[in-house]
Amino acid sequence: MTDIKPSRLNNRVTAWFGIVFSRFLRISIAGKLLLSYFSLLLLLIAIATYAFINLNKLNQLNSSILSVNVPVIKATETLIELILSQEQYARRNIILKDPDVLTIFWEKDKEVHRLVNKIIDSNLGQRQDIDRFNVLHQEYNTLLTSALPDAAGQPSQKTDAVIKEIKDVQQKLITLTKIFSVKARRDLERKTDTSSKIGLRALKSSAVLFSLGFCLSIILTVVIARNIVGAIKKLNKATEMLSLGKYDDLPRIPNRDELGELSKAFDRMSQRLKELEKQNLHTSALTGLLGGVAIEQELVSRINAGNQIAFCMIDIDNFKSYNDRYGYAKGNRLIKKTAEILKSAVSEFGRKDDFVGHIGGDDFVIVTRPENYEKIAEAIISLFDKVIPEFYSTRDHARGCIRSANRQGTVVDHPLASVSIAIVTNRQRSIDSYVEFGEIAAELKDYAKSFTGSTFVVDRRKDDRPKLVVDNVIKPKRMRRNVSSA
Repeated sequence: MTDIKPSRLNNRVTAWFGIVFSRFLRISIAGKLLLSYFSLLLLLIAIATYAFINLNKLNQLNSSILSVNVPVIKATETLIELILSQEQYARRNIILKDPDVLTIFWEKDKEVHRLVNKIIDSNLGQRQDIDRFNVLHQEYNTLLTSALPDAAGQPSQKTDAVIKEIKDVQQKLITLTKIFSVKARRDLERKTDTSSKIGLRALKSSAVLFSLGFCLSIILTVVIARNIVGAIKKLNKATEMLSLGKYDDLPRIPNRDELGELSKAFDRMSQRLKELEKQNLHTSALTGLLGGVAIEQELVSRINAGNQIAFCMIDIDNFKSYNDRYGYAKGNRLIKKTAEILKSAVSEFGRKDDFVGHIGGDDFVIVTRPENYEKIAEAIISLFDKVIPEFYSTRDHARGCIRSANRQGTVVDHPLASVSIAIVTNRQRSIDSYVEFGEIAAELKDYAKSFTGSTFVVDRRKDDRPKLVVDNVIKPKRMRRNVSSA
């Protein structure tokens, strides 16, 4: 049993810590910074509150000292003076017989009562002592005003007895007054000691609170800083890996804040860059069009999806003779212009998901839907025939061909460049391989190149009748050839 309980406690602590850490990771960066500032704010509030409470206690003690103890101590000192002065004024009255002196005597009496009431209000004197003081003071007044002998005198023995009695009462009054003073001073010392202890305790407690809060704030700040800086370092590492072409196994950031979202964006970006890099490996530097593997992937993807496909293979006729006559630079211009024409035709008459590719040299590919290929092909031929004169000299264009001598010295005429388009669809027969699309298109392209001028040829054969024949030959401005069943 002793082994199970600590284990359960550790598991609970671990689970609790995991929950807290998980929630911490979900907090945004601004929230984490605010959490750090909030902890410091709580520390300041706690210290300020504690200090305020203790300062309030100190203020109450000091107010009590100033409003109770000090006045009572002064009152006791004044009481003794009044008691002694009453005797003096009583003696003067006996000698001078002056009513004003007697008036002053009774004013002193009133002052004594006022100070006694102040002691009563302070609660520093016991009630029995106050009552005793009042009784003695009444007796003292009587002795001073009635029993004190005048100048004519009484027998000396009686005079001495009265004076001794007055002195005894006077001494008792002074003794009680000193008792009040002692109690007031002791209470003052107690309050002063309490005030000192409160101040010392407040100082120590504030120091402890500040130390604990400061340490907790430092720990929290370090945790937040390490979390943010660690995530930034991982993102920096991920950036370096991406710059080196390493798109897999990027550093993971468990945060669910802005940096976590940025990490996810990095992952998505890395996968996209990976795909783009694969595509760029098969992208023509001249035309910017995809070719090779990308064309195969496009066809395979559409075949697997069961889509209807129109595969168009485009070739520039008589391009070699043009390249030989005008050089590779102008030949490259013609290829780039042809790529622009293809993209323009697909953009106007095709769909957003149509594919334009560059196999290489003067061979291009378009993958579209069967219902779109005719308008696209007609647009390509129309645009190509319209711009091709710009690529020839005035003499060659007027002649309608390029005239040059071959190796044997024989003068040969080469026709102006045109475009041949071979179109294969899976509308009337099933084609299950991208290789089959390519083979049929190559066959049609050779057939299309047998005609003069720009033309496009469409494969209309069905699965049960594969023989090639020429049908529906139409030649207005552009040439169309349909390959159909016999």
